[in-house]
Amino acid sequence: MEVLNFHSETQTAVEMDSLLHQFTLESFVKMTFSQDMGSLKAGLSGQKTEPFAEAFDYVQKQLDLRFIMTAIWVRLGRFVGNRPKMIAARRTLENYAYELIDSRAANPNKDTQVYQDLLGLFMSFTDEKGLSLSRSELKDSALNLIIAGRDTTAQALSWTFFHLIRNPDVVAKMRAEIDQLMASNDELVDYLNYKQFTYNLAVFYEALRLHPSVPKNAKFAVDHDKIPNGPLVQPGDCLRWSDWQMARDPSIWGPDCTEFKPSRWIDDSGNLKQFGQWKFHAFNGGPRVCIGMHLGTLEAIACLVQVVRTFDLEYEPGWYEKVPMIRKISPDSTEQTPRYAASLTLPMLNHMRILVHKRKS
Repeated sequence: MEVLNFHSETQTAVEMDSLLHQFTLESFVKMTFSQDMGSLKAGLSGQKTEPFAEAFDYVQKQLDLRFIMTAIWVRLGRFVGNRPKMIAARRTLENYAYELIDSRAANPNKDTQVYQDLLGLFMSFTDEKGLSLSRSELKDSALNLIIAGRDTTAQALSWTFFHLIRNPDVVAKMRAEIDQLMASNDELVDYLNYKQFTYNLAVFYEALRLHPSVPKNAKFAVDHDKIPNGPLVQPGDCLRWSDWQMARDPSIWGPDCTEFKPSRWIDDSGNLKQFGQWKFHAFNGGPRVCIGMHLGTLEAIACLVQVVRTFDLEYEPGWYEKVPMIRKISPDSTEQTPRYAASLTLPMLNHMRILVHKRKS
């Protein structure tokens, strides 16, 4: 909020998607390690970014590159890219985690009294034999949570704000709900109340439907099976699917499937509709459903509520008109979506530049 206030007062444009990536990294590190990265404030003061944040950004970009160039990487991975820099960045992340783990392990009583975070929770776990997670397992569990949550949540929020700027009527409905549920600006969204924001949840889920954070995936079959209304599956077959494409399939979401329409998530009684996990598949489903689904949704709603109740947003003049758009999937589609970057997730190719104003009404 401090960054948005600064841009509101100075009337300077902000790259909203970049800001949201900083915000989610800050928040997930705080939830995991109880550490304040300070990268948001550093950007305002011109200070150097925390080494962990720089290393994290570099590792994520390299992982994206490896994902989209899998066949080449398998054969030439040792000879392309900046391998020494990747090794150094990975070491920075691991050392950061290990220092905190070792400090907690050396002061176990202090941990239970002071820290209420995910690392503390992981360190309290024991299996059926009474064994705790190893130092390496603690490091992997903590870093995996940050890696899984940072980009997915930031990009889902980026696309949500993209649609909100184009749909002021949706913003008005969000504000009406927020003003009804929260008596003062001092009240905050938390785990106990975030599910009460029915329309705000509908807005977030609709943006996530159209722009799933993991837009495509693949699995290898381990046994014989059959796709419903589809072919037989043999052991070893690779099954690929696209949640992005499914969201634009009229047989699944109706003839208005390409429209941003939060009302599709609200039933006649004003309650949030519960679509099946295999229809709304943004969080996966079954035994592999995203374990951070509720945490990510809570963070997203908390962010949306605070920004929408406080600020009016608009694109920087000329940004929307000039930004390259994806090709329409059908001649009659009215969808206007900026191009995506090649990635494991679904980031914008060109940063979304917006202007921020104090809320007028």
